[in-house]
Amino acid sequence: MRGLFSHWQPTYAVRGIPTFPVEIVDGRKKPRVRGYAKVGIPYSTMLAAVDFQDCHSFGFMCGRKSNITVGDVDAAGDELLYAGLEMWGDTPFIVRTASGYHCYYRNGGERRQIRPLGMHKPYDVLGDGFVVPAPSLGPRGQYQIIRGSVDDLEHLPPMRQLVTRAPQTVDKPWDQMVSGDGRNHHLWYFLMGQAQADMLSVGIDVG
Repeated sequence: MRGLFSHWQPTYAVRGIPTFPVEIVDGRKKPRVRGYAKVGIPYSTMLAAVDFQDCHSFGFMCGRKSNITVGDVDAAGDELLYAGLEMWGDTPFIVRTASGYHCYYRNGGERRQIRPLGMHKPYDVLGDGFVVPAPSLGPRGQYQIIRGSVDDLEHLPPMRQLVTRAPQTVDKPWDQMVSGDGRNHHLWYFLMGQAQADMLSVGIDVG
């Protein structure tokens, strides 16, 4: 019995997207071939037909190789998905992943941005590197197309808005932001500034 990679490789290949086998263990995704970033359609076809016929998970490269950028919502929940679509723009092709959603867009030169809104906002822009598409199967479940079909991969809209990284102060506590000999110095002035702001908020003149 053929694996999902062997079965679906031609479907993606005919749309110009070379795929390669991937191993998913404990949430970690690892390509099973070397030089995966350079895999083209002919080598992808050989991998699916000969070497990895029983493989059930696979990946492809975002960016110029596939002409695809993926907006990654790395958490479950309709509200988070809708917020991502509001930020990036609507798309006809959405995949439910093991941990959230992938929203597909036509690549416009985007780079790979992990948590550009801060660590507490589960959004990534995958304009480079590889992703695992539907219907790959991993230990935590199967990737499923929940909107559209693979035909929509040939008519994707561009990502409307690129997100940018929020100030570092929202991502890390002070003890991680400042280290070394100057830590106490910077921390003193930071706390004094906070104290001054608190005093002003209750009407105390600090001038």
